Amino acid sequence: MAPSSLRHIFALLILFFGVTLSSVATAVETPRHILVLLAYRIDLPWSQAFISGLREAHKASGEEIEFYFEYIDDQRLSSRFTPAQLHRYLLDKYRDIPLSAIVMEPNTADRLLQAGTDKLFGDSMVVVVGTDYQRVAPDERFSYVIKRNLLQNNIALITQLHPDIDKLIVAGGAGYTATWLAENAARIGRDDFPNLKIEIAKPREPAALVDYLADQPEGTAILLTAYLRSPSGAAFDTPHVAHALLEKTSLPVYAIIDPVLGTGVIGGDLFNPKESARLALDKALAAMAAGKRDFSLVVLPNRYRFDQAALEQHDIKTAQLPLNSEVLNLQQPNDTNPQTLLIQAALASLLALALLGSLLLYRDRAKLTRELRSQHRMLELRVEQRTQALKVMAVTDSLTGLVNRGEFYRHLKLELRHFRDTQEENCFSIAMLDLDNFKRVNDRYGHPAGDKVLISFASRCNQLTRGPDIIGRLGGEEFAILLPNTNLQQATTILERVRTEVAQMRVELDSGDTVSVTTSIGVVVVDTPKLSTREVMMYVDQMLYTAKTQGKNRVWAGCTSTLTAQSPQQEELV
Repeated sequence: MAPSSLRHIFALLILFFGVTLSSVATAVETPRHILVLLAYRIDLPWSQAFISGLREAHKASGEEIEFYFEYIDDQRLSSRFTPAQLHRYLLDKYRDIPLSAIVMEPNTADRLLQAGTDKLFGDSMVVVVGTDYQRVAPDERFSYVIKRNLLQNNIALITQLHPDIDKLIVAGGAGYTATWLAENAARIGRDDFPNLKIEIAKPREPAALVDYLADQPEGTAILLTAYLRSPSGAAFDTPHVAHALLEKTSLPVYAIIDPVLGTGVIGGDLFNPKESARLALDKALAAMAAGKRDFSLVVLPNRYRFDQAALEQHDIKTAQLPLNSEVLNLQQPNDTNPQTLLIQAALASLLALALLGSLLLYRDRAKLTRELRSQHRMLELRVEQRTQALKVMAVTDSLTGLVNRGEFYRHLKLELRHFRDTQEENCFSIAMLDLDNFKRVNDRYGHPAGDKVLISFASRCNQLTRGPDIIGRLGGEEFAILLPNTNLQQATTILERVRTEVAQMRVELDSGDTVSVTTSIGVVVVDTPKLSTREVMMYVDQMLYTAKTQGKNRVWAGCTSTLTAQSPQQEELV
């Protein structure tokens, strides 16, 4: 073969491999494009914490991601954009950008759902991050990272730690979130806490709100929701308002968002923007990697966090707090001893000289050390994030987002142990629920239709139960609910409401058909401490079996104190 021919062949091979490697490199380096729709202004601590959580999850993932942030706050857009106009604005702006995922707040999702979202979202993964489960109406095109029963949990906590209070004031700003929380607090008060006077403080300017709350009499507790916007439209942050309030009052003050800790607020079941943002991005990346865009629900666990100094000020013992509570020492030590300050100054000077010498003598080595430490911190953060994700997966039912069988049994064991150790007069209840004739749904419409029914059933149970209640899926169409501090009358009232609402539920299938189901419920009130987990589950299974054999679609209840006798006393609720 002639040398010129060989040169031509080699040139073609080099060109081929060059183009191939260039294509591979381009494919590898192509970033994912993620649109973030925030309902709050960028200068507020909440937005900054949420963005920080996204950045941390991005760093830990090692993925190439390009974020696009839109701030859909009420003051900036409410007078300019209707939901349809907002939809067209976003569609035009991001028409030429291949969005891989969209992360948004619930009220933004509600606005866009009103206008129709298919053209904007297309095949993008959509994750809605919310402050409470009841705030969103699940859409099968979206996935959700939700904090469940935030208001119920905190109101129940306040009544438990302050049994002598006469009134609870729920206060917030004039923004969408604060208004929604106030409306739901009023509803929760009527439905779940009829003996407690709950006042919803009307929105005021920050100074006026602080003066009004500080002027309340003894026997009053305060729950701060979110103060992001005043009635005049000025932007504020809830920690600023909380700090001003605690300088003027010694009343017990609780909150629902994590950034408020450290202002003197006692604490509560707190919603953490960083944690929710990290889980949202992890969920989006995992779904994109798997090539899926299915409906899923991640329920953020209860995060009871408290300020140790505030607990001591109000004489609250750690034994009174919910299980797994986190108590933080947020007070900085104040040591003004002159000798101590002199020693600290001398040590600081010596340390500065040592650091300066090290920098001059070993600059290259110090640079390498910093790089290695940075990589080490990044690996630690990535391992921590992966570990946290695995922990969530290990305790969550992947279809419904409820706790799985093993996690439910763990909560039951803890409740039994707590009941035995404290010897409280307050008993607790446990219920087992089974969908009647569920096999017919699978046989007639297929398993995807059955899955949709199970998701709808789990969602309805979430909406109808209280904050401290634990709902789990034991397997198939069998579910269980743990109801702490609940007697027979209270348990049967709650479960009868669940049974009635489920019977009225209608589930629309992709085929256009509509399916309805009923549920049989067995409930046992645990009022005798010397019982094992196996014995409790055996009793509740007996109650469920009786409900089934007596005609289904009913609640059958009993107490362990009577069930252990030779002639167990049972009670049917039709």
